[in-house]
Amino acid sequence: MAAAADLAQIPDVDIDSDGVFKYVLIRVHAVSPPGTPAGESKEIVRGYKWAEYHGLWSRPALHLH
Repeated sequence: MAAAADLAQIPDVDIDSDGVFKYVLIRVHAVSPPGTPAGESKEIVRGYKWAEYHGLWSRPALHLH
């Protein structure tokens, strides 16, 4: 249950209101204890003006605790 509560704290969508940019669909996984099945996950969408449209964009994964 804690994993679901942690995931619920992350907004589903966060997109700037103006600008021309790509948006990304990200699958976020809750951290599971080692040796246990994969935890819960959900998809979130992000799009920001600072990440203006271009052919290739990637950012390292972030660890949320």
